[in-house]
Amino acid sequence: MQWRAGTCFDRQRAGDDPDHCPPSNAHRKLLRTGGTNTMKIRISLTLVAAMCLAQTAVAQSWDAQQTAVWQAIAKTWEMDQKQDSSWMTSMTHANVSGWSMQNPAPRGRASMLKWTKVNNENSKVLTLELSPLSIATADGAAVAHYYYSTANEDREGKRSTEHGYCSDTLIKQGDAWVYLGWNCGQLPKKN
Repeated sequence: MQWRAGTCFDRQRAGDDPDHCPPSNAHRKLLRTGGTNTMKIRISLTLVAAMCLAQTAVAQSWDAQQTAVWQAIAKTWEMDQKQDSSWMTSMTHANVSGWSMQNPAPRGRASMLKWTKVNNENSKVLTLELSPLSIATADGAAVAHYYYSTANEDREGKRSTEHGYCSDTLIKQGDAWVYLGWNCGQLPKKN
């Protein structure tokens, strides 16, 4: 049998034996990796898309209580960005206890106000983004879990970005949701 010029595809169409076609470089790579890289990419993209859709679906299906809780949380972050610490008295319970991982221990209202004043003198939040993950409400109490990202500037003008997570506990006080506590941590920076 005489080989004609052309690709294996051309030879297959002509009726020649396709088993005698040498594999292409792309086919060799696929055989070597078993196609796992492509499969991993497809799975990763599918998972990311599913998470995005799930977040949107969760936010769209909130009831009135969950929406009110999220609005209270977002408002305090916006006030923090404007360096308005009045929320620490107006939107917290008298027995509030909050713990950010930058602090050595949980802090009450008086300690938070003192340290917020110092922090506001030394840095500011340029922009922020909050991404809710879940909010559970029952019997006048709520727990909210979310991610945050902030762009910050210190007093020397040096800018940095921070990404983290929070779990906030709020309770209903009259018609308003107020903080009873929270725990926030910064995600590790990538090298």
